Amino acid sequence: KIVVLHVGTNNVGNSANEVAEGVLANVTKIRQKLPSAYILLPSLLPRGQQPNKLREKNESINKLVMEMAKGLDRVQTLAIDKGLVHGDGSISHHDMFDYKNLTNTGAKKILEPLYDLLSQILNENEPERDLTPSD
Repeated sequence: KIVVLHVGTNNVGNSANEVAEGVLANVTKIRQKLPSAYILLPSLLPRGQQPNKLREKNESINKLVMEMAKGLDRVQTLAIDKGLVHGDGSISHHDMFDYKNLTNTGAKKILEPLYDLLSQILNENEPERDLTPSD
């Protein structure tokens, strides 16, 4: 019913446009195999303790994917990087221990919006249940 496609973060040798096109090529392939599935595209995460070129590239990829996915049926992008970058542009080692990979705390931050969206999609056509305790 739902495919979560989180790819592209390790394609550091490719341009932002190439990575975004690759993500959309994967979406096309998934759509061919699973025509009725929802496809969720979580954003690429920032990298590095301080702002840097790779972080800027991931931001560019996220914007390109968002633009390319607009109007595609049952394809949705989702920003999952909220709360990782502080006001001064830094990332805490409490969220990303090596400023690339998540800690449990960081994972919880990024997975909450994904969980909320998955729950919404999975429950959108479910009939309401009476949760009133019986006597």
